[in-house]
Amino acid sequence: METDTNALLSSDLPYRKTQESFDKAFPQLGDNIVIVIDGKTPERAEEGARALATRLRAHGGLFEQVFFPAGDPFFRKNGLLFLSTGELQTLSDRLADTQPLLATLAKDMSLRGLFDLLSQGSEAVVDGTTDAEQLVEAFKRIGDAVEAYAKNGSAELNWRELMQPTPLSPSDYRQFILVQPHPDYSSLAPAESAIAMVRADIAGEGLTEARGVRVRLTGGIPIREDEIKSVTDGVGLASVISFVIVTTVVFIGLRSLRLVLAIVLCLVMGLMWTVGFAALAIGHLNLLSVSFAVMFIGIAVDFGIQMGLRYKENASWGLSHGAALVQSAETGAAVCLAALCAAIGFLAFVPTAYVGLAELGVISGAGMLIGAVFALTVLPALLTLMPPRAEIRHDGRAPSTSARGRFIVRHCRAICLGALVLGSASLAALPWVRFDFDPIALDDPNAESVQTYIDLAQNGSTSPYSINVVATDLGAADSLARRINPLAVVDSTITLQSFIPNEQAEKLDIIRSTAMFMQPVLVPGQASDRPTFADYSQSADKFAAQVQILIASPEAGPLAEPARRLADLVGRFIDGAQAPQKIAGLETALLAGLPYQLDSLRDGMAAGPVTLESLPADLRDRYMAADGRARVEVFPKENLTDRNALRRFVDTVRHVAPDATDTPVILLMGGDAIMSAFAVAGALAVGAISILLLVVLRSFVYSALVLLPLILALALSVAVMTLSGMSFNFANVIALPLLLTLGVAFGIYLVFRYREIGNVADLLRTSTPRAVLFSALTTMVSFGSLMVSSHRGTASMGLLLTICLTLAMACTLIVLPALLAWRERWRQSRAPLAHDIGVSR
Repeated sequence: METDTNALLSSDLPYRKTQESFDKAFPQLGDNIVIVIDGKTPERAEEGARALATRLRAHGGLFEQVFFPAGDPFFRKNGLLFLSTGELQTLSDRLADTQPLLATLAKDMSLRGLFDLLSQGSEAVVDGTTDAEQLVEAFKRIGDAVEAYAKNGSAELNWRELMQPTPLSPSDYRQFILVQPHPDYSSLAPAESAIAMVRADIAGEGLTEARGVRVRLTGGIPIREDEIKSVTDGVGLASVISFVIVTTVVFIGLRSLRLVLAIVLCLVMGLMWTVGFAALAIGHLNLLSVSFAVMFIGIAVDFGIQMGLRYKENASWGLSHGAALVQSAETGAAVCLAALCAAIGFLAFVPTAYVGLAELGVISGAGMLIGAVFALTVLPALLTLMPPRAEIRHDGRAPSTSARGRFIVRHCRAICLGALVLGSASLAALPWVRFDFDPIALDDPNAESVQTYIDLAQNGSTSPYSINVVATDLGAADSLARRINPLAVVDSTITLQSFIPNEQAEKLDIIRSTAMFMQPVLVPGQASDRPTFADYSQSADKFAAQVQILIASPEAGPLAEPARRLADLVGRFIDGAQAPQKIAGLETALLAGLPYQLDSLRDGMAAGPVTLESLPADLRDRYMAADGRARVEVFPKENLTDRNALRRFVDTVRHVAPDATDTPVILLMGGDAIMSAFAVAGALAVGAISILLLVVLRSFVYSALVLLPLILALALSVAVMTLSGMSFNFANVIALPLLLTLGVAFGIYLVFRYREIGNVADLLRTSTPRAVLFSALTTMVSFGSLMVSSHRGTASMGLLLTICLTLAMACTLIVLPALLAWRERWRQSRAPLAHDIGVSR
């Protein structure tokens, strides 16, 4: 099994060569498991990510790399340098204002210390040394945390939010770890063991939502793993469902257990031979060719049905078993032509760059020929070994034409004109046809990896839709970035130079001065005694008394109500907290994040000059290759889920940097290659099948009669899709060439039998229309079984094929007989005129 989705398109395509060159220069950027850690607070996310990264690195050779940039000592030490000078100064001023309070709390990091801190803050407002506005938010948030803990027994105060002068963004609550495993693409689950180990480590660290942390996996590896699972599980289930339903439909149509058994045995043997051919000719299956079994069952059963019903019809006239078989061979020409047309339709993909579909074409094309050979050789042999009981017509009369048949013959002209009107109207839907180009839209929407990917794609800074360009060196990369950055479609660019902070001298001065006055906070002491319940109660009462003084003060302003609420919540909690664990729980809820925040601040105060040489090695390796080449990462300004925006972004950047690559380029160029493959395959199939029909039927009219119902079915299928809101995608678009491949057989059977009989009314009394009906039904239910797949691409392919084949069956069984009947009438009306002309001569 070849499970590498990149291998579905030819490696000779220019964009594939560029991507392969990029992957060789920066191998650590591909095949990653992206671990997304979201915390109730920034501290929770950082602590959880740090613990998980440490655990993952302990596995040694299981992972090629574990990349956790936020946890690197370099960024903890120098992170403040990446703020603007203004932002850093604002932070310094905020810390200066809160330093006395934080110093008090640092000496006694308990509820007693926190209540004393709140009392001092309230007193400072009354004294006029602190502006009430500065404490409003802190009092509100502490009050919210106390109230939440009292109600639910669960809460956590966000100290970074209290200390930071600017509001936190969603990214502050999220951390990323990139893990690169060693996938085995010859396996059905290339990275199953690596993903299982990651999940085990997540569980081992207790990173659960109940503990304030949510961890999800996404990235190329998990998405591919989930896709493979949904495709293989769906196709496996569909194959079983297809086999069962097809067998049931065949039994209903043939009403002979031995005949059904013979056809099923032919199917099983033909499928085994096709599997053997695939092993010898291709050597592996891919994510597309794995569906060949469903296609073989749905199409090859058609050959057996045609032979079986013809044999049963002949036997019903009292012919011996041998004679019935011999006369049944008359349908062999039609079966062979149908098999050849089906094989041509599949093999038409072989010359294209769509390697995955070309391999499916080779396997399925051979399968069609194998199925036809078995229907014409093994099936008669099986029927000879276990001949079905003949249902002989004792009245000697041919069955009468059904009411449907009489209606078609009588109203043939109206049916043909109605079909023309319907077909013409359907063409009006073409401008509204939609194509969903994003492969992620094909995957299981319930898969964690897909949901997380979509979540990240909503945020420009975490969107996977960035372009990468490789320059000869860092200087060239910076020059290229300066040319790309002003483009209207570009939001920003990143090179290795982007990680060198600007204005370092000014920023380091601010950090050094901040470190001096924050010294008492950054070197915290411990209270000499552990507070008792009486200490907590006393501190709470002191805070409540100070709040009463605050409320009475004209300086309270907007702080009065938050302070009154907080004092009331604290008082009620202390009065109701009989058990020590309740006090300890509230202490954890309010203060657990503070030590981590102070540790981060302490690390940040040790910042020093940053140079290219001081950057972490794993970061440098992500932007500079071993040979000195450097990459430029380009982020889009528009939402690239819109194909027009995607094309604008790719075309504009590639105009400046022709060798640009990565996800947007792959999506656009790969999509264009796939659509080109379908256009080429469709043209080849139509041309080859048309020529084959002309050669075999030796009539342009009959060849056109076979194809016209299919053209109508194609137009109607597009109209149904448009009206129902469905869109084409890279999976279900295969339905269009398959409609020609599969539907042409229906017309071939009817036209061959008509030419044998010469009259539409007599044709409709034979077993051939019934055989076409059940052939279509078996093919329809076989492909329809794909709709059970959780993979949206496979399911949409099953749905669209069901729609197409239903319409093809209806057009063949209604419009084609009507066309033949109308042609009969026209020829009959011309006959007297030809006779008169002959007489006059």
